[in-house]
Amino acid sequence: MARDLQRIGWRVNAIAPFAATRLIGTVRPIEEPKDPDTYDAAAPKQIAPMVAWLCSDEAKDVTGQIFSVHGERIQLVQGFRPVTQIESGGVDWTIDAIRAKKDELFQGRGTGVPMFMPPID
Repeated sequence: MARDLQRIGWRVNAIAPFAATRLIGTVRPIEEPKDPDTYDAAAPKQIAPMVAWLCSDEAKDVTGQIFSVHGERIQLVQGFRPVTQIESGGVDWTIDAIRAKKDELFQGRGTGVPMFMPPID
């Protein structure tokens, strides 16, 4: 979709989220944090900053990408495997934190639509 819609200026990205939701609760019990201010890697709120960042002008050059978001880790995924990752250091993600680590996440790979059949390292 990113390849087809790029010509009209649309961005298309995907997020593979991991969070302790009711769906995960059908497979394993979900423990509620005792203190709401305590960092919880499996909290759904860890996913929202990545969604907001991708919707912002900060990511206007990012398209055709797949991101795995799990707690403090955001991975850039290509060919069904992560190729880079950034970590929050055990604190909640924010849009500013993602913005500050954008270059580290992409590591010179470019933010546009990747090659159709990229070489496997």
